Amino acid sequence: MSIFAKSAAVLATAVALTGIGAGVALASTPADSPAPAATSSATAQNLTFVKGFDFVDMDPTPGMSLEYTGATSNYIGALDSGPAIGTTIGDGQSFQAFDVTWFAGKTDTVTAHFQEVDGQGVPTGRSIDVNMSVDMWNTPSMSLANENGLTNTVQGDNTTCDIS
Repeated sequence: MSIFAKSAAVLATAVALTGIGAGVALASTPADSPAPAATSSATAQNLTFVKGFDFVDMDPTPGMSLEYTGATSNYIGALDSGPAIGTTIGDGQSFQAFDVTWFAGKTDTVTAHFQEVDGQGVPTGRSIDVNMSVDMWNTPSMSLANENGLTNTVQGDNTTCDIS
């Protein structure tokens, strides 16, 4: 078999596998025949799961509060709701408004950032960052991202975190 015959065979195989022939066939469709239905991924609905997460201030130090300083995410829109930045809670109180969304085909992690503040709202230098995520099976999880003097304990339901 000559080099030209081998090249023609490879080209014919590539055309068949990539569907170039289908484009040529569609281009030769008579004008009075209905066109094939167009499909668009933009019309498909996104499959999502939403889970709520809570954080409880369990710091035993008198006069200290936990302040929410913001959240970061690897995917815009993963955090549906959360408390206002600067919101503080005292011992035994909780933040209960974190809703994290998992989008089909995405790996979504939202990291909530907290710092300890004294009675005048001055940061003490102690802080903690906690990851919140929802996977493709609608299973929530929480993990420690970073700690600086504060610790966390994730409860059995994986949606509640005690910070002390």
